[in-house]
Amino acid sequence: METWQIYNVLAAIPHPEFKPPSKYHDIALLVSDKWIPFSPVVLPACLSTGGAQDQAYATGWGATGHREALADTLQTGDSGGPLQVRSEISSCVHTVIGVTSHGKPCGFAGGSGVYTRVEYYVPWIESIVWP
Repeated sequence: METWQIYNVLAAIPHPEFKPPSKYHDIALLVSDKWIPFSPVVLPACLSTGGAQDQAYATGWGATGHREALADTLQTGDSGGPLQVRSEISSCVHTVIGVTSHGKPCGFAGGSGVYTRVEYYVPWIESIVWP
């Protein structure tokens, strides 16, 4: 059983109030080229509806350092990637609490990241995904 899948993105749907270069409402939905089948190892992430968290993980496939090439393996942190916590349902299920927006340039220690808080956008997400 494969534990990875590759899909093409047909369209990006930015939040209607996102107006670059502002970083407010920095969230979008991606439309894949085909249905994504789930399995015991490929599961949808849950969306946060609030609550305090004490440990989260930022992941993605971005640059491995400041002005470095893009990675072909999962990295910690990446703009557009999820900020997630393990779900109480199962250690294999994650809850997305944020989307990495911006921060100090990649590869510099001591900086902070800025995340778009997902719970505020759940109604918008649901209006697109389940109209």
